Amino acid sequence: MGRKAKFDDTIVPSGRGRKAKKQGDPTFPKGILVKEEKELSHRQRQRARKRLLKKQNLNKKLTKLEKTKGKKEIEDTLTEDYEKCTTCYKLIEKINNLANIQRMTSMEACLLACTDKTKDDHHEQFVQISLNQYQSL
Repeated sequence: MGRKAKFDDTIVPSGRGRKAKKQGDPTFPKGILVKEEKELSHRQRQRARKRLLKKQNLNKKLTKLEKTKGKKEIEDTLTEDYEKCTTCYKLIEKINNLANIQRMTSMEACLLACTDKTKDDHHEQFVQISLNQYQSL
């Protein structure tokens, strides 16, 4: 039957058996039921202050980087797209000169691959296919 503890300060009748009648209420150490918050030590306060300062400095640097990075990313993507288009154009010209492939369809495929950012893999595949065609000649 076990112990009949009085946690809510009400009297609970003891159950049957010897142990239920003999066993007393449980006692807990002071800190377990009621948690006492201790004051932070000097060193812990210093560490916490240092952590906060680091976070604030990081946030400041990130905001500065985001402002400058936004402008740079736009310029970088434009130059990358331009470079991809020029390399494709050069490859296509070599292929067209040697194999007389239709110029319009290959240029359209190159431009579609270069303008859409999600089609970077397609762009690489197109360049590989055109290189293979060039080498086979």
